[in-house]
Order: sequence, then structure tokens, then C-alpha cells
Amino acid sequence: MSGSALGSAPPGLGRRRNGEAGGSVVMFVATLPVLFAFLCAIVDLGRVVFLGIALCDAAHEACRVASGLPVAAVSEEDLLDAALQASPALAGEGLRLSASVSYGDAEDASYVHHAFDEASGTFQERLVRTRRRSVSVELELSGSFLTPVGDLVAAADGGALALGAQARGLVGESEEGAR
Repeated sequence: MSGSALGSAPPGLGRRRNGEAGGSVVMFVATLPVLFAFLCAIVDLGRVVFLGIALCDAAHEACRVASGLPVAAVSEEDLLDAALQASPALAGEGLRLSASVSYGDAEDASYVHHAFDEASGTFQERLVRTRRRSVSVELELSGSFLTPVGDLVAAADGGALALGAQARGLVGESEEGAR
């Protein structure tokens, strides 16, 4: 080996020309705000998607509760309790949840009920009449974003974080003919 030590860098590598010293640091500092903005956007977008899914789950649970109670007995507090029990994340800091329920007109319906009679080994048919009405539960969630970037984007758009979800079901009011 003539004059060169093992493991040393080839000539010219690792040396910078005049004016290039610190160029990587300048590029990093220049791109840091863009990287920070992307990170904040990812955090806020992830939270919006998560809250949207949680709000849909909460709306279905609130509709289930509204379907199981008499029409006059459902209150907004019952709906909010059911929604928050199904999705506790909706009670987070800076979030406001509101609920409303509406019922459709009562309608009469009938169907054939098939029951197996073990004594005879056959199916018995019975006409069942029921009275039902549709129920619709709407939940609205409003609040603020987690990061300043989300707040800036929302302010430029003239709003804040606002999500809504709706679930529909049926309330059975009476049954006749079933044993």
C-alpha cells in the first residue's frame, strides 16, 4: 500500500468547496416549516376521520335507544348519554355534541309469523299486525382542531370543526295476533 491508509476517504471526498459549508443545514431549516405543516395536517385529518367514525357509531347507538323507548319519553339527555357511552372520545376537550330526534307518522303493517309446533311437527302461520313509526336521530359535533394549522385552514374557510351523523330506525308501537 503506497502511502494511503486503509479506510481513508478517496481524495476530494468529504471536502467542501468554498461557500458550500452548512448547505444541508440551510436546506433542512428551509423545509422544516413545510414538514411541520404536513405533520399538523396529518394529525388533524386523522382526528377528523376518527371522530367521524365515532360519531356514526354514537348515532346508531342513540337511534337504538330512541327506538326502544316510548315516543314521548325520549329526551336529548338520553340520546347524549347513549352516544357518549358508545363513543367516549366525543366528550373530548373542546368538543360540543348535540342531538335531536324526530319521528315519522305511525303506519300499520302486517306480516305472516311462522312458528314451529313441536306437537304436530309442522309450522303454524299467524297473521301479525303491528303499528310502527320511523325514527331519525341526528348528532352534531363541533369544536376546534388540535393544531394551529387546522385552525388556520378552518378560519380561512370561515368555520371550525363541524361533523354530523344521522341514523334511522323503526319504533314498534303495538303487536296484535302474536302469542
